[in-house]
Amino acid sequence: MKNSNLLLTFLLVLLIVISCSKEEDKPKTPEQPNTSNNSNARALAKQDYETMFIGTVVPNFSWNGNTATCDAGTLNQEVLNKALTRLHYFRKAAGLSTNNILFIDSLNAKSQQAALMMKANNALSHFPPTSWSCYTQAGADAARNGNIAFGASDVNNIDLWIEDEGNNNTEVGHRRWMLYSRASDFGFGCTNNTATLWVINSNSLSNPIPANTPEFIAWPPKGFIPKQVVYPRWSFSIPAPSYPFQVDFTNTTVTMTNAAGVQIPLTIEYANPISSSFAGDNTLVWRPTGIDFTSTSDQKYTVAVNNVMVDGTSKKYTYEVIIFTP
Repeated sequence: MKNSNLLLTFLLVLLIVISCSKEEDKPKTPEQPNTSNNSNARALAKQDYETMFIGTVVPNFSWNGNTATCDAGTLNQEVLNKALTRLHYFRKAAGLSTNNILFIDSLNAKSQQAALMMKANNALSHFPPTSWSCYTQAGADAARNGNIAFGASDVNNIDLWIEDEGNNNTEVGHRRWMLYSRASDFGFGCTNNTATLWVINSNSLSNPIPANTPEFIAWPPKGFIPKQVVYPRWSFSIPAPSYPFQVDFTNTTVTMTNAAGVQIPLTIEYANPISSSFAGDNTLVWRPTGIDFTSTSDQKYTVAVNNVMVDGTSKKYTYEVIIFTP
């Protein structure tokens, strides 16, 4: 009986060893990368672009004012809704909240007056003189507290301000106000070729940073972004709780590489500390060259922002921008 038990035990052990060896000898199937999250993120980015950007095009816009009679005209609710949705698009893509980002009727009316003044005088000014044709105090207030533009109509001004091209816009002041971490209460007015977006509110300067605000605010933002809204100037902001902001880009460097690891040449255009609390979040601006907009395949760029001084501590931020054709 003892010998039989020993033999049985030996056979069981041998069977286990043989079974394990066979399992180990099986060719292993390589694990496939989990692309479901990427696919979902790309699909959502495409959907937002189609509904919140393309879907806000205003067909056959016509301004109903008159510079000869200093009639500022009015914008119907559809135009206002579409302009607000397009503003929401850029904030959402940057990871920012759209809560409390509203157009206020009183600010819309003042912004409309400012747009009239710019058109009537064929000029732009944040401080229009009282000698201007069609001058009103309401319009002057909007000009002083708003983004102003010449040459575009209706909602197209929203992306014109985000693009922020031109020699006078190296600090992307228009963009930074629209992507301001503590923004609230906007106003919008436009003619067929001028526009004003009320952006500066003393109340927002004292607002706490919303709990879901990202660690940094970039444009183009991290993740998937349609090539149609990737502009020559790239920017990077750090939300700060109060002025003077303890964020310093003076000695910051930026490097960019494509998916093959090839470095992208770039020039930093603006890195100065903010000297006023009325300037949005402190922002770094650079202009890369060699971004591929011709390929129909997704183009990934890795951005490394080095030596950002935040509250006296040097920090580094790395993120990926994936430019795609929707």
